[in-house]
Amino acid sequence: MTPANPNAKFPIWEYLSQPIGQADYTVIVNPQKFWRQSKLRHIERCWITSYVPEGRTM
Repeated sequence: MTPANPNAKFPIWEYLSQPIGQADYTVIVNPQKFWRQSKLRHIERCWITSYVPEGRTM
């Protein structure tokens, strides 16, 4: 799988350090699925931090 952004790197350390055996966390074994989930979490974090409600200026 080739990432759309060639500068984006697979988060290998996050993948390898997933908490195993915790009931509140689902371990993702498939690297492609983990990569997709990681990108989605990154986009969500960016959206939350850059969101400015209407009527407010920076």
